[in-house]
Amino acid sequence: MFTIVQKKVLSRAIRHFGSINQKIKAIEEFSELTKELCKGMTKVGKPNNELIDEIADCEIMLEQMKIIYKCHDEVECHKEAKIVRLFNRMNENGNHQS
Repeated sequence: MFTIVQKKVLSRAIRHFGSINQKIKAIEEFSELTKELCKGMTKVGKPNNELIDEIADCEIMLEQMKIIYKCHDEVECHKEAKIVRLFNRMNENGNHQS
């Protein structure tokens, strides 16, 4: 969850760098996360700092995308529906692990 101050900083970044540049930056960050996830496929235990950094970068860029597209509430509704669907799918398949 981002604070009001953090959201203001992210909104300022969008105005400063431009929405197109921030969309490109988001794509770059998602790609970097993909790379770190692939590198860590065989590792077990605590993630390395690079993976943690990329997750943080992606969360920041996702928040900026919600600001750019003015869709925060819609995204939250879709997330909730998808989590409910996931829960139901796991129960239907008999996978009751938590």
